[in-house]
Amino acid sequence: MRNTKTKFIRIPERSGKARMGKESLEPPRRKTECSRNRPFKLLLLLPVLLILTLPAGVQAQSNPGFTYTTSGGTITITGYSGTSGNVAVPASIGELKVTSIRPGAFVNSGILTNVTIPGTVTNIGVWAFEACSALVSVTLPGSVTCIQTGTFDQCNNLMSLTISNGVTTIADQAFLVCSSLTNVTIPDSVTTIGDYAFENCYSLTNITLPNGLTSIGKFGFGFSGLTSIAIPDTVTNLGQSAFYGTALTAVTIPANVGNLQYQTFSDCYSLTNAAIANGVTSIGDYAFHQCTRLTRVSIPASVTSIGVRAFDACHSLPSIIIPGSVTTIADSGFYDCWNLTAVYFLGNAPTVGDFVFCYAWNG
Repeated sequence: MRNTKTKFIRIPERSGKARMGKESLEPPRRKTECSRNRPFKLLLLLPVLLILTLPAGVQAQSNPGFTYTTSGGTITITGYSGTSGNVAVPASIGELKVTSIRPGAFVNSGILTNVTIPGTVTNIGVWAFEACSALVSVTLPGSVTCIQTGTFDQCNNLMSLTISNGVTTIADQAFLVCSSLTNVTIPDSVTTIGDYAFENCYSLTNITLPNGLTSIGKFGFGFSGLTSIAIPDTVTNLGQSAFYGTALTAVTIPANVGNLQYQTFSDCYSLTNAAIANGVTSIGDYAFHQCTRLTRVSIPASVTSIGVRAFDACHSLPSIIIPGSVTTIADSGFYDCWNLTAVYFLGNAPTVGDFVFCYAWNG
């Protein structure tokens, strides 16, 4: 079990409002009868003066509810103060395209319920929608190639997520603790799912991973509600604890993964069947630790090492076949496997550490 993370969130600086001195609001008066009797001319001048005094690079709002800045002929959304929860970020304001959403632009909003982002937007800043507690639905365009760190972190009422084709990266913590998320569409364009990307998504019971995906980061789906998963053959990296504490019942690890890392499937209490494809070379420390219902695991002839407590506390495992390719089994490799009654070595017995079969039925 990993230690509780401490997350430091940098909340972006809020954009300033134009300020005006009292003098700029009141043009010089002539001491005449006309100036005293016809004040309406002064009122007509006020809007002109307000526009003239806005700082360079900032435009007056023309789309109610959104604040924004302009730079290089494009617009960055910096915040939202509207009252409607159903929000469509505009594709343009005036004659300028909206291309970016500032980091933290909507953070802690309790108003947003549904958000649609147009195809003109190419960048959404980190933590942009963090802790939007009322948000239930999001559609992301393919023009946003990277869903950045913490973009929707702690949106705990988010239920439906559509990611359009064109997005290639789901970065670290992008959907961390989206505990109501049940429906996710991940397109074939996605190649990387970052660390903690879907951790603690308790309601996420299944997800289709795209062909072309190459990497799932540390705790990528840790403590999620996944009951089934098909890992594409294109995946070469399963990060530490990638599926830690999930409700998976069966899993096939593809050959290109190479090495099963620390705690990859640890504490998957419902896992009964693990098939490891030929090509995987090592089963890392605690890889299947406390998979208490695991009854069947196939170790291919490509595996050369089994790590510390790799199958510790797999109480339901009745037998295991160790191929001749395995040269080492580290300390407590099959420790506390109560029902392990048969161990078969195909070839020479490997070098074994301490307590490898301790507290197995025949240990």
